[in-house]
Amino acid sequence: MKALKYLNYIKGILIYFGVTIITELILIKIPFPKNFWTSNLVNLIAPTLTSIVLIIVYKDLFKNKFDDFKSNYKKYFSIIFKYWLVGLVFMIITNTIISSITKSIAINEQGNRTLLNSLPLYSIISTVFLAPISEELAFRASIKDIFKDKTMFCLISAFLFGFAHVMFNGDYIYLIPYASLAFFFAKAYYETDNILVNMFMHSFHNAFCLIMLALGGLV
Repeated sequence: MKALKYLNYIKGILIYFGVTIITELILIKIPFPKNFWTSNLVNLIAPTLTSIVLIIVYKDLFKNKFDDFKSNYKKYFSIIFKYWLVGLVFMIITNTIISSITKSIAINEQGNRTLLNSLPLYSIISTVFLAPISEELAFRASIKDIFKDKTMFCLISAFLFGFAHVMFNGDYIYLIPYASLAFFFAKAYYETDNILVNMFMHSFHNAFCLIMLALGGLV
């Protein structure tokens, strides 16, 4: 029974990886025509489906949260800006230190730059809109109730988020910058208990990063 209880807690993470991987394995077998629109749209199928499934599974988390966000938007925007700015500073500092040692940038960041050039529609929609939904539900909302201790929740959430961004490329040292930012994302969620705050915060950050990448910037 206890095993089923904890399995229920991490179902968001299992859905996040399971739906994504299974969908992509199916799509690989289908001979889609290779052109700009088809390539962008086909690549959007997996993250879109993952986000939809997670929203359905965690639909109860959204009850009254839109009204709560609207009623407390000034407070929440203050929290968003505070934690995002601190997290961004930590992310830039750790990224800069690691890059100076390794003499390279994160493989995930290289991939983001490539996607922005080759699949811009997919890159923008998945990064700014879909990833904030699926990742906040999987790595924040789904595991919050496991932990009674705020710091432990933030640390585990940060580790899982960071690991998810480096696990398939082996660039494990760059888990640190991703986890640095994610730690403060988790703090924001713990403080507000409104997943919409995190989705907005995450979306804003990703949009900022895409703009910086397009301009050859810092993050």
